[in-house]
Order: sequence, then C-alpha cells, then structure tokens
Amino acid sequence: RVSYKNRVPLLEIERAPITGIDALLKGALDYSVGCLALALSLPLMLFIAAGLYLIGRRPIIQDLAVLGKNGVPYTSRRFQAERPQSEPWPRGRAFGKFLYDSGLEKLPQLWNVVRGTTSLVGPRPVDPHDASMYQEWLSNLLSLKPGMTGARASSSQSVLTLEQEMRLELYYARNYSIWLDLQILFQTFVRILRRERVARASDVSPQEPARPDWYVSIFPSQH
Repeated sequence: RVSYKNRVPLLEIERAPITGIDALLKGALDYSVGCLALALSLPLMLFIAAGLYLIGRRPIIQDLAVLGKNGVPYTSRRFQAERPQSEPWPRGRAFGKFLYDSGLEKLPQLWNVVRGTTSLVGPRPVDPHDASMYQEWLSNLLSLKPGMTGARASSSQSVLTLEQEMRLELYYARNYSIWLDLQILFQTFVRILRRERVARASDVSPQEPARPDWYVSIFPSQH
C-alpha cells in the first residue's frame, strides 16, 4: 500500500514481507554464511580486541539493547570504535576511526546472526529510545529481523536522510529475493574494502533517494 508524507510516497507493508520459501532460504543463508564468517573472522576479532586493549579502550565490546523482529528486545554487540558523535579518543584515534569507517566494529554481531536474532541483510537495529522518530515506519521495520547491512549499502550516496533510508529498506522488504541479499552482501563487501560507510544524516527533510542499481534496472524511467 502507498501512503504519503509531505507529498512523498511511502511504501507500507501490510503483512510479513518475507515468508515461505523465501524465509527458509534467507534463514539458511544467514546461518551458513554467518557460521563461516564467524569462524574465518575469529583471528581478526582477536587482533581487534588486542588492539583495543593495548590502547586502553574499555569495554572492548559494547552491549546495545535493541528491538528485534516483532519488537522483541535483544542484545546486539559491537567493538568500541571512534564514532562521529563520540568524544575524540586520546589514544589510537586512527585505529578507532578505521573500525568505524570499515564497519569491522560490527563483527561481533555475527554471533547474533548465528543465534538467529539478526540477519546478514535487514534494516538497522532500532534503539528503543529512538523508536518514536520512526513514526509510521516502525511497524514495518519490526516486521523484519535487523541486519548487519541492508539496502542502504546499495545507495550511491554516503549519507542518507532517515526518509531516504526508510524508502530503500521498505523497497527491499517488498521486493525480497535471495539474489537481492547476495547482491547487497557483495556491495557491502566492496564498501568495506573502500572504507565507504553509509551514514544517516541528521537532516530528515524529504529528498529523492539515490537509486541502487537493482532499483534502476527495474524502474529505468524513474531514475
């Protein structure tokens, strides 16, 4: 269903967007790739933990209370990193910034993927304290598992407004396929190599979102 906010069309999901064989395939992809990635990344995570310990960052891993699918709360984890809104680190700033820019701070979330509370691809986890800012989007976001990455990684922009990000995430939910997940994972891997992270802008004024390649291929006349 399409609704409008400030004359901008918004997609609204009226049912569980990923069901049946799609849900089985997505679950299988999450578990198999999650287990493999967790095993392969253990040496890297130990290296990151040692680096954070040596520069005196405590705690090394942060526990974050977030809302999962259907609003069920769970604990998401990430390495400490120097985030844009945080106080500058007195030591190891380059290391902390690298963890944030590359997205390697999210590696502990692979454990959440294996446990089934997080998906490899999905919307950003919702902080309960920020739930009100999502307004009419919240119920749609909570119909999906949160993801380590999402449709936002397909954008050609490095900064998205909240509304731009929501439109991409809702388009993903309405047009889900296992191939779409694989494409987003590939694009995320490329962004990690380039250290190009997609950030959310504080400005939430409605603007036309950058169309990802898979969107343009389906709706070329709208690009």
